[in-house]
Order: sequence, then C-alpha cells, then structure tokens
Amino acid sequence: MSIYTIGVAAAQHIGAAATPQLKKIGNHVSEDGVNGGNKSRERSIGGSLAGSEQDVTLRAEDLCRINICGETFITTYKCLEEYPHTLLGSPDREKHFCPELNAYYFNRNRACFESVMLYYQTGEEYPPLNIDMDLWETEKEFYRLEFSDVKDYAISIEDSDSETGCSCRGGFHAKRKAVHDFLQNPRSSKIATVWHTVDIIFICVSIAFLVMETDPNLNVHFTSKTDEYYNIIYGINSFVIAFFSIDLVLRLATWPRFFSFWKNIFNVLDILSILPFYVA
Repeated sequence: MSIYTIGVAAAQHIGAAATPQLKKIGNHVSEDGVNGGNKSRERSIGGSLAGSEQDVTLRAEDLCRINICGETFITTYKCLEEYPHTLLGSPDREKHFCPELNAYYFNRNRACFESVMLYYQTGEEYPPLNIDMDLWETEKEFYRLEFSDVKDYAISIEDSDSETGCSCRGGFHAKRKAVHDFLQNPRSSKIATVWHTVDIIFICVSIAFLVMETDPNLNVHFTSKTDEYYNIIYGINSFVIAFFSIDLVLRLATWPRFFSFWKNIFNVLDILSILPFYVA
C-alpha cells in the first residue's frame, strides 16, 4: 500500500463529500433591484446549464417570479415549460399566482427549492445538503419532479446482464442502484454521510500508519510480532482494510457495467492500495 495511492483515494472521497450543489445561481438583489433592500430577496436563476449563455434580450414578460416563503426566485417561463409534467412547468402553477406579489407563491421549504430549480436547469437531481431526505422526497412529490436515472441505470444493468447471461428484474435494479448511490453519493442519505465520513477517517489512519512505518524508531511496532503494540496496530489495520474491502466489493457488485468499473482509475487505485495486505 503506497502513500500515493491512498492519498489519491483520500482526495477522491473528500472531493465527493465537498462537491458544491449549486452550479449557477445569480446575485441576491432586493425587489426594487438594489442590494440590501428591505423587501424580499430575489434570486435570478438562468436557463439550462448545459445550453448556451443567457439571452441578454429577455423581456419582462419572459421572466417568471416565484416566491417561496418570502424569498423570490426569478427564472424564465421557457426554462420551466421544458418540463410540462411538473407543477411549475404546467398550467397548474396558475392556481398559486398571487397578484399582490406579482409572483407565484408557495409556502414550501426554501432550502429544498434551490434543488428544485437545479432540476429545471440540468434535468438532474441535486439533493440539498443538511436537509432530511424525507423532506426532500416530500418536496419532489409536491413539485412533481421525476428523475429518469433509475430507469437509465436499470437499462445499463440489463445490458451488462445480457453480456453475462444473467436475467434480473426491476426490483433488483432499484435495490442495486440504491446501494450504488449509497456508496457514491454521500448526500443520498444520513447513513451514507456517516459511511463516507468513516471512510475518510480510515484513509487518514492508513496514511498515518504508512508514515509511522517509515520511521526506524516506530517500524518495530509494525514488523515485530513480539512487540507489545504489534497486535493492536495489526488489529486496527486489519479492520480498516476489511472496511475498504467491503466498500470495494459492493461497488464492484453494484457498478452499472462490469467493464466500465475497471476504466475508473480510482477503482483501480483502491484495489492496488489494499492488495499488498492480502499478498504479504
């Protein structure tokens, strides 16, 4: 196990846990257009992130104002109507129009609404940080947001299974994807956050052990079975390696395509980092 491989793995997991959710959200301005105004805050939310830059010739009637418990978000009707099956993208939103505010008013969670707007920008799910996932599920149901990643993931698994001659059903696909999201996305649930936190801690422990092992004064604790600290250090190292091994096996078992697993350099580095423990 090398310091380089574990260091790269640490960067991978820390980076995954620290990835920001909001890719493009405009400046906060007051209702009259001046920062620090006394009226409700507004956020200018642009069109699709994957598309071209915002059209600077937008007219006032092209803009849609949405007020979430006093905070106003501004986007375009075109952006919303790209998803006509949703509440905001369908004529049903007119039931929530408030003439006094000149905006669509919703008494909903504001932190979750940022993730709702990201759905209209990207078509993908970016769960809010530090928000109970049950609350996020409730908000998704209210706004009628639908994500196709479960279906796409199932198709990928079916293609993989057809190559190996394995026949699986949708229920198995959903469970398999749930495990995959648990291992890959620390924001998928509170337990996933704990799992990734423990993973990072164990990576730091492994790096510390590697550094200590290079010290001639401490090396005896790692190599001499008669040393009083050998069994303690070996036990901790074995537990850490067992955790890494379980994580790796589950990732391999739930990866959408078997061969694409080996194309991911971090998966290969993870295998190389624990392999010396088993062959030594």
